[in-house]
Amino acid sequence: MILFHIFIVIIGLILLVKGSDFFVLSAASIAKKLGISEFVIGLTLVAMGTSIPELVSSLTASIKHESDIVIGNIIGSNIANIGLIIGLATSLMVIRTREEMLKRDGYIMLFAACLFYIFIIDGDISRIEAVFFLISYAGYISFLFMDKPKYKGRYGFKEFISTFFHCI
Repeated sequence: MILFHIFIVIIGLILLVKGSDFFVLSAASIAKKLGISEFVIGLTLVAMGTSIPELVSSLTASIKHESDIVIGNIIGSNIANIGLIIGLATSLMVIRTREEMLKRDGYIMLFAACLFYIFIIDGDISRIEAVFFLISYAGYISFLFMDKPKYKGRYGFKEFISTFFHCI
């Protein structure tokens, strides 16, 4: 019986790898057809697609009033994405990025993490704070799809913040 379970796990891993290959190729194809950078597709389509299981488990835990699971899921996901994913990917191949992306997305990620820390200091995330996070995320996604030439080479954190508060 144990061999059957091992076989099922191996088959599941093979299907997972093949499915992720198909998903990445499809996302790259969508980016090319829509004329959007693959990086933006990675930040939106792939990120959202891979975060759906986390979202469902967090929503389920929230409905059951298990807020420690929600917070653990958020923090654990960030640690896994930054430490595990980048660490493993970089150990296989050097990852290069443009300075523009680092200034834009790195600072926005740092801003979101600091904001999360500030909001959680009192041991509570209110609905207003939650709505602010949702609006920030929607603003970030729309900012990614905005017209770059408008910023004349300045497409960083300052432009995101000014665009975000201009829209509110």
